[in-house]
Amino acid sequence: MKFFVTISAVLFYGNAFACSFDRPFIDFEHTNEGNTIPKTPSFSVKSISRGESGSAGSCADAGVLTLVTTSAEKDTGFIFAIEEGQFEDQLFYPEPMILESGHTGSDEYFFMWNDGRTTKQEPIDITVKIVAVSKDGGRSEPQYLKVTHNGVKKPWWQLW
Repeated sequence: MKFFVTISAVLFYGNAFACSFDRPFIDFEHTNEGNTIPKTPSFSVKSISRGESGSAGSCADAGVLTLVTTSAEKDTGFIFAIEEGQFEDQLFYPEPMILESGHTGSDEYFFMWNDGRTTKQEPIDITVKIVAVSKDGGRSEPQYLKVTHNGVKKPWWQLW
């Protein structure tokens, strides 16, 4: 009986866990002395991928925003927050973060959200506030980064 239940779970629910929205960063541990003020961050938008129709569990519904920096200092974390505009889901973690040590592309931060498994996506128009945080808790002047995407219109031939 256990064998049948296990096989049934794999056959019917095997792809339910195929997609992970786990973040590729860890919390940035710091003190609150605030003596060292890091440089203002310099991020840019590398790419925005939108959700699309596809099978459940395939990550087709995931939207991905990739931000890249070339100015990250050693022992510096970052806080990302939406300063202006509306977003459909929680995009950023509210605490300072750094990339995991084993992560490749050490200057790329990517953020995933459930964008919807559809051929139509609404536009994105937000301003992201990015603040660098030093090991002793000092905070930089913020960088304001405009993030826009025109959205994806339903194909002209699709009637449903």
